[in-house]
Amino acid sequence: MAQDALKPKRSRGTPQGVRITDVTQVAGVSPITVSRAFNAPQTLAPDTLARVRLAVAELGYVPNRFAGSCCRRNRS
Repeated sequence: MAQDALKPKRSRGTPQGVRITDVTQVAGVSPITVSRAFNAPQTLAPDTLARVRLAVAELGYVPNRFAGSCCRRNRS
């Protein structure tokens, strides 16, 4: 039971519990940079995009599309 208290809380949405903040720490970038790597990769420098993609692949991160769609406005 004491070991459970030491484990970091993880997102319920991903099987491995990998969060965007985990990707940011591995890649050395901000959360918005990780978001841009998925939504607007052309806005990032090629080396930054490569670091983010490598971190995503290493960690097995999968973005939660439902969470992203909750905050998006209807732009039509």
